[in-house]
Amino acid sequence: MKYRIKNFEYRTKNQRHGSFRSKRRNELLPSVLPPERYGNKTYAENIDFDLLFEIGQLPSPKRQPFFKRALRWLGGLVSAITGAFGAIGAFLWRTAKKVFRVLIPKRDKVQRISFYLGAFSSAVCIALLTLATVLLGLFGGFLAPYDELTIPSVVGESYAELETELDESYQLLVSYENSDDIPAGVIISQKPDAGVVRKIYQNGGSCSLSVTVSIGKSYYSVGNFSGKDARTSLLELQNNGVAVKRVYEYSTTVDKDIIISTTPAPDAKLYEGETLTVKISLGKKITTVKIPDLYGLSEAQASSILEARGLKLGNITYKTSTVGAGKVIEQALSPYSTVPLGSSVDISVSIGTSASQKKVPDLYGLTVYEARLKLSEVGLVVGEIYSVSSGAPKGTVITQTPLPNTPITSSITSVDIYISS
Repeated sequence: MKYRIKNFEYRTKNQRHGSFRSKRRNELLPSVLPPERYGNKTYAENIDFDLLFEIGQLPSPKRQPFFKRALRWLGGLVSAITGAFGAIGAFLWRTAKKVFRVLIPKRDKVQRISFYLGAFSSAVCIALLTLATVLLGLFGGFLAPYDELTIPSVVGESYAELETELDESYQLLVSYENSDDIPAGVIISQKPDAGVVRKIYQNGGSCSLSVTVSIGKSYYSVGNFSGKDARTSLLELQNNGVAVKRVYEYSTTVDKDIIISTTPAPDAKLYEGETLTVKISLGKKITTVKIPDLYGLSEAQASSILEARGLKLGNITYKTSTVGAGKVIEQALSPYSTVPLGSSVDISVSIGTSASQKKVPDLYGLTVYEARLKLSEVGLVVGEIYSVSSGAPKGTVITQTPLPNTPITSSITSVDIYISS
C-alpha cells in the first residue's frame, strides 16, 4: 500500500511546533494520506513510520556566524533603546500636555509647549540613532571573523632568511643598531615577544612584527686628513669620539702644523677601543751654529774654521789697514751670534798700509802651460787643476780661484784653475 506524505512536524511531549528551527533533536511526527484518499479529502491517518523504515534524528540547524549574530544583537539593542526613549518621550509629552492644560488654560500656549516637547523627543531619537551608527562604524570591524596567529621566536635568526620564510600574515618593521657581541645581519630583539597571540581579521589584515637587526661593531671610517690643518682635524676627530695619538716630525716638503699621514690609512675601519695615529709636521729642521771670531786670521784659516762649523766663506773684500797684509780685519756677522747651519760669512782682508801693485792675473782662455808662465810673473803658482765639461776649447782655462784682479797678499800663494774638457 502506498501513502503520500502530507507534512512533517516536531513534537515535544504534548506540544507541537510547526518549524524545524524551533526545537532540535525532537521526534518526527508525519501525517500521511492513503491512496484512496488523495484529492480534496482532508482525512489523514497517523501511522508509525518506525514500522515502515527507521528515521534518524534531523541534524541541528547550521549556526550563523558570530558577525551576523552580533549585528542582530546590536540592532536589537538599538531598537530597544530607541523604543524606550520613544515611549518615555511620548509619556512625558502626554503628561506635560495634561499638566499644562490644567495650569495654563490657554490653548495656544499648550500647543506651543507640545511642539517643543515633540521636537525634543525627535531630537533625542535622532541622536540615539546617530550614536548607534557611529558606534557600529567604529567597532563593527572588531565583530568580523578572524584567525588567531601565534608570534614565532625570531631572535638570533638571520634577517635575510626571515624575509623569505614569513608569509603575508606578517608586516616587518625593521630597525638597526650596533652590537659588539652579535654579528651583522642577525636579529637582536623582537616585538611582540614570541608566543604572543594576535587576531588576524579575514578582511586582509596583518600582524606587525618589529625586529632590531645588528649591524656589527660600531666603527669610525677614517677620512683623508693628509695635507689638512692639524688643529681643525684633531678637533673633528675628538667630536667623533676617536682616540688619537700624535706624532711630530720634521719635514722638508710639508709645512709646520700640517698633517703628513695617518695610521690606519684613509677609508680604513677604526673600531671602538682602537687608536688613530696622526703624524704632524714640524716643518724644516733648522740647526743653528755660532759664528766664530775670525779677526786676525788669514783667509785660509778663516775658511777652514768656517767649514768645520758647517758654515761657508762668503765674499772677500780687500782693504788697506795697519793690520798686517792677509789678515781678517772685519766680518759681516758678529762673532758668537747664532745663524742657521750652512750660512755664508763675508769677511774683509787687510792688504797693508798701501795697496799692492800685484794682482791675480786673468787666466781665462790660456792653456795650463801659459797659465803657469803668467802666474810666475807675479810670484804665484798653479794650485789644483779641475777638469770641467764646457763648450770652450779643450784644455783652456774657463775660470779660476781667486778671481782675476784680486790683490795678492801673503795668504795668496797659488791659483786653482778649471780646464775645459
